[in-house]
Amino acid sequence: MGIEFGTVGAAARQLAADAAQGAARSGLSAATEAALVDELAAVAARYEPRFGSMSASDVARGRALVQDALDGLQVVPVVNRWHRPGVPAIEHADAFMGTVHTLPPRNVADRVMRVVRRTWERQQHFHGPGELAGRTVFASAQFVPEEAIARSGGDVVAALGEQAAARGSWGVARFGDDAYVLDPSVLERATVTGRDSGFGPNAARPATLDRLDDVVVERLAASHGFRRDPFLGANDYRIGVDGVGSAAARRESLRALLHDEPTEAAVRRLRGYLTGPAATDIDHMVELQVRGVRGRDVLAIEPEGAAAHVNPVGI
Repeated sequence: MGIEFGTVGAAARQLAADAAQGAARSGLSAATEAALVDELAAVAARYEPRFGSMSASDVARGRALVQDALDGLQVVPVVNRWHRPGVPAIEHADAFMGTVHTLPPRNVADRVMRVVRRTWERQQHFHGPGELAGRTVFASAQFVPEEAIARSGGDVVAALGEQAAARGSWGVARFGDDAYVLDPSVLERATVTGRDSGFGPNAARPATLDRLDDVVVERLAASHGFRRDPFLGANDYRIGVDGVGSAAARRESLRALLHDEPTEAAVRRLRGYLTGPAATDIDHMVELQVRGVRGRDVLAIEPEGAAAHVNPVGI
């Protein structure tokens, strides 16, 4: 995957440099490139992980295991959209994917949402600068084993398709019936949250990709009862490393995984969590905010089957 984990500093600066190179490859102006670096730096400076009641030792062990689990996994962004007859999401290779800010509004609610989203995205520093303004696309992070990509001759779509067949979904089907599989190169201008970025004071605060390990630990904390997730019901811990159970039981389950299991077994189970149903569940996914997606960034458009609307429990 090539992500160097670390706190805000050298890794974040390297990410900003990578973003500038990615912007240059995308044919953006020098001003937009510079503004993109600034926007990512603002995200990096604001991010503070929320681990709830997890102890310092839980967090440290969890971070180390998650880093090992992520090693060998390729993050593949997948955008789910509802099909709108006569309104293509992308018109040609150089065109940007439409967003609430650029697609024709269908009604008054769409117009209101456009204003609300613009204000909120600017506050969260993922609205996009310059030519990318208002073109941020929200995707789920699909974690694909690099060995599966190698087995398919380097074909990311084929490797993700193996997972889709097993899980019944390419992405988060509740967001739409068409799944746009994006080239992982778009990650150079993306940020990440441990769930739907949402609205309001309880919304997830985005992080830069070098903090993906902490974002995943945040996700584990919420899914296992260490942190109250306002987007979930009081007992909605449907997807985790040990299936269903009370919040107390889930906490003990995760603590046991972190501290009692051999490292290799714990990493294997966490990798199964990342590549399993959690990635396709609207309440448990990892979200990516990608600033500008052009037609040439789309590797494939895959239809979601009816089975994709029901996510299995556990791993």
